[in-house]
Amino acid sequence: MSDFTEQTLRQKLANLSNHSNSIQTTSSWLLKNHNNREIIIRVWLKTVRKENKGAKVVNLLYVANDVAQNARKACPQFKDDFFPAIESAFRHCCELKAKEVENAIGKLIHVWKERQIYSQSQCKRLQEAHQQMKLSGSFPSPAGKNNGKLKNSQPNQFIVEEAKKNAQDVLVSLKRLQNPPSTERDIRIQLSKYPDNISCPEKLQSVQNSEEAKALLAQNEEALPMLEDYVKRLKEETKERESLETNLNMLIQNVRMSIEHHEKLCRDVKRREDRIKADLLEVEKTFESLPDLTAEMPNAPLPTLEALFQKRK
Repeated sequence: MSDFTEQTLRQKLANLSNHSNSIQTTSSWLLKNHNNREIIIRVWLKTVRKENKGAKVVNLLYVANDVAQNARKACPQFKDDFFPAIESAFRHCCELKAKEVENAIGKLIHVWKERQIYSQSQCKRLQEAHQQMKLSGSFPSPAGKNNGKLKNSQPNQFIVEEAKKNAQDVLVSLKRLQNPPSTERDIRIQLSKYPDNISCPEKLQSVQNSEEAKALLAQNEEALPMLEDYVKRLKEETKERESLETNLNMLIQNVRMSIEHHEKLCRDVKRREDRIKADLLEVEKTFESLPDLTAEMPNAPLPTLEALFQKRK
């Protein structure tokens, strides 16, 4: 384990290829150095976040998968500590919009769920990140892009297609906010484990020597990517909630206009119904006022045509 250095780790991650031998060799090396897992996880997440090539990201995800599966016996804590970084990496992958990354994430979630590598709740959170990717979906939503238009244009008449689109936007926002970042307990617990010194500059005076300063710096570098990602997602959640509020106000307005529209239709139908009933009564009255020809006519046979002409002469 004496061969472990951060520089060596970065080099091994940079040299990863899509060959199974490369993935397994790197994974074995990481597991052997599991005592340095905090550094490994921090550097792995940084590498994922800096990478913009889908194929390279897939290789990094497969290494994490191999570590998570094999760490169950060698070092279960390694697997658990890796989860927040994996979740953060999945959400970062939404920005790449690479089909190969999306497919790889779907396969990994299926394997982890089937083999119980991670719990049902953890897999559910990863599936939500995967779903966001499918929707091209990190926050903000497409509805959010139209916020300016929605605020500045208040419709004055009911349009069915616009009302349908508005309702769909509300449903999409509600679906995305089912499990928002603000309810993620694990990430908050993970962040709370770090000492107050890294967030309060006033407490830095308690640092006695360079070793304590280096240890504090390492914790800060480890916590920073996770915190930045979490804060970013909280901001995006806030934007999504603002978008949802706007869409809900529009939905309320559309519902009111829909009620007015259908009430008007009902009044028109009622008016036409009353007119038809009045016409029907008039027809009935006219019909009843006609003479009863059947009562006046005798049962005798009608005169012939010749007889009628004779009467005229």
